[in-house]
Amino acid sequence: MQITFDTLDLPDFIEELEIRNLRIGSASVDVARPLRHSVVIDVLERRGDVRVVTLV
Repeated sequence: MQITFDTLDLPDFIEELEIRNLRIGSASVDVARPLRHSVVIDVLERRGDVRVVTLV
């Protein structure tokens, strides 16, 4: 399974973003985009067989 993030633009009022328990099938991940101008997603925790991909 794979989760893909594309176009990581956030509104100006959101400095950072964290998503917990993002599920795909029986797998899930916790991810964060730590800084507004960052182009990557950090995987905080992975449960099950899932890949997280960031398109730049």
